[in-house]
Amino acid sequence: MGTAKPLVIAAFFGHRTLGDFVMNQVAAASVAAAAGPKTKLLSIYRGDRPYKDLVNFCNPAVSRTLRLSESQTEIVPLEWLEGTTEIEGAPKDQEWYAEGYNKPDLILVPAQMRIEHCIGKPPPLVFPDNLAPAMEGALAQLGLDKSKWFAVVHLRENSYEHRRDVCEERSVNPLLYLPALKRILSEHGGQIVRIGDPSMKPLPKMDGLIDLTQTSNSFPLQAFALSRARFFFGTDSGPTQLASAFKTPVASTNAFGIAVWNDGDVILNKRVFKKSGKEVPPRELFEMGTWTVHRNWPSVTTIKDNSPKQLIDVVDHMVETTQDCRGWRNNSPYTPGPPQDIRLPLEWRELTDIADLTLWE
Repeated sequence: MGTAKPLVIAAFFGHRTLGDFVMNQVAAASVAAAAGPKTKLLSIYRGDRPYKDLVNFCNPAVSRTLRLSESQTEIVPLEWLEGTTEIEGAPKDQEWYAEGYNKPDLILVPAQMRIEHCIGKPPPLVFPDNLAPAMEGALAQLGLDKSKWFAVVHLRENSYEHRRDVCEERSVNPLLYLPALKRILSEHGGQIVRIGDPSMKPLPKMDGLIDLTQTSNSFPLQAFALSRARFFFGTDSGPTQLASAFKTPVASTNAFGIAVWNDGDVILNKRVFKKSGKEVPPRELFEMGTWTVHRNWPSVTTIKDNSPKQLIDVVDHMVETTQDCRGWRNNSPYTPGPPQDIRLPLEWRELTDIADLTLWE
C-alpha cells in the first residue's frame, strides 16, 4: 500500500488484558508513524477494563477515539466505516466526515497488531504531561523521595479478579523476591514502588518500599510510576509490557517467553528441566518457542522458579546498565523515521530481531 497521501487508519483494540491492549496500541502507532506525520489513527475499543482509557490517552498517535461501553451488545457496524453518511448510530459531528474517519484507508484488527508486527522500532507510549504533576505529588505524599531513583516491581499472582487461576505457570510467590528487593533498598540505595491489585500478598514493611497494591483506583499512579522508574523488575504480566511501552528498562524474570521489545531488556526464564534432570539453556528454550508454555514442551518434567541468587544478579545488572538514570525518568524522546510503504500482510518479526535483548544465561 502506498503512502502518497495522508492515511486514515481505524484500529480495533479488541483485547481485554492489559499486556495485549498495550502491545496492540504500540503496533498500531508504528503503522501510523510509517504512514507519515499527517496520518490519523482512529482508536476503537470497549471500556470494559479500568486501564484502557489511560493507555489509549498515552498513545500520541491516536487522533480520535470511539469508546464503546462495557456492554457486549454495543458495536461499531462496518457500515460506519464504509464511507456512507448519515448511518444510524454513527457519529454525527462534522469532523467525523471532514477528516475521513467514516472511510478509513486501512482497518487493523487485533491479529494484525501483535508487537511483532511493528514497522521499524516500536514507538513509545507517553504519560500525559497534564496529569504528571498530580501523580508526582501523590507519590511524594506516600513517601517517595523525588531526589532518589526508584524501581517499579510487579510480581504476578493467581488472584487478580479478571485473570484468577489463568496462566498459573507465570505466577510466583512474591516472598522469593525479598532478597532482591532488599538489595535494591540497602545495597544500591534505591527505592521501590510495588504495583498490582489488592488481592496480592502483603510484603513486609521496608524503608523505601511504597506499596500501591492496597491503594484503590491507583492505575494512573501505577502507570506514572512505570514511566518514571529507573527500571522495572518483575514477572511477565501486563505491567511488564506497559513499562516496555514507556521505554523504561525491563527485567522480565520467571518468564515463559519474550514480551519486551527494547534494546537491553532482560529475559530470565523460569528454570526448565528435562526428564534426564538436565536444565534447558535459555537459547534452547527460545528455539522451542518463545510463546509456548511448558505443557507443550516435549521431554520437560520440572519447572522451577528463579533462585534468589539469580534475581539478585539481575538486579545488580539493571543497576549497572541504568547508571545514566540517577533520579526519576522523563518521557522518552521519539522521532519517527521517514514515511514508508505499508505492505499487507504486515511483516512478522521475532522480538529478538526487533531489539537487542539480553537472554539471561
